[in-house]
Amino acid sequence: MSLRIPRWVPVALGIASRMAPAATGRFVAQVVLRPRQNPPQPWETAPLQPHESPPELLTLRNGQAALAWPAAPTSADA
Repeated sequence: MSLRIPRWVPVALGIASRMAPAATGRFVAQVVLRPRQNPPQPWETAPLQPHESPPELLTLRNGQAALAWPAAPTSADA
């Protein structure tokens, strides 16, 4: 996947970083580090089967929440 950045973006960021370096750094970090908003996948929204365990709600160190599904048993576990 190739991301095409318009020519004016590096110029604008260069100018902004000279005028307000801290604010420009925060802005770039927010844009670069923000996760993409992908639509839910069918396996995420499908109802649980009777043999499936519900996901566990985890709270991460940064205060965000995440869901963790238990690993499926493998043939070696049986």
